[in-house]
Amino acid sequence: MNLTTKSLAKEIVNELLKIVGNLEKEGSVSFSLTKSEKWTVASDMLNKTQKILEEATVKDQAYTAAFDGGSTPNPGLMKIGGWIRDPKGQRIYAYTEEIGQGTNNEAEYRSLLKLVEEIQRRGITKIHIQGDSALVVNQVNGTWKTKDPRMKLLREKIVATAKGLNYNLEHVLRDKNSEADSLT
Repeated sequence: MNLTTKSLAKEIVNELLKIVGNLEKEGSVSFSLTKSEKWTVASDMLNKTQKILEEATVKDQAYTAAFDGGSTPNPGLMKIGGWIRDPKGQRIYAYTEEIGQGTNNEAEYRSLLKLVEEIQRRGITKIHIQGDSALVVNQVNGTWKTKDPRMKLLREKIVATAKGLNYNLEHVLRDKNSEADSLT
């Protein structure tokens, strides 16, 4: 439980109770609730306010995600995998899939595309994505040129799908991407 959110919720509820109390004193409103019932209402209001504030706070924080793909042999059967974690660190989505024949690079691209599509489907707006393919990360980020026509099409589709998304795509070493790697 976030102490800041809880204290903010208490302040909001206290202000509302003061306003209602002043309205009762002025005779503008009248409630036929016992003192115990008023405390129950205040407690419920506090819990709901705190939940709303926590959800709003989480929505503004960055989610994290990782992707990986591979082909055995290369070219060969492509497998992709990845995951998404919410701002609290809980894994909310994971995928593992065999997607046909192709190269390692194509598998990496297709894995990132599947991940970005899921991020958009879930309405996530801010996310940090990591992958262990320097080629895919640098080409999608625009640091490296994309010469292969098939990879160029996949890159363009990823960039178009990610439109409006506040994301950071980072290259990490394979040992830092072991969770996504284990899904392939």
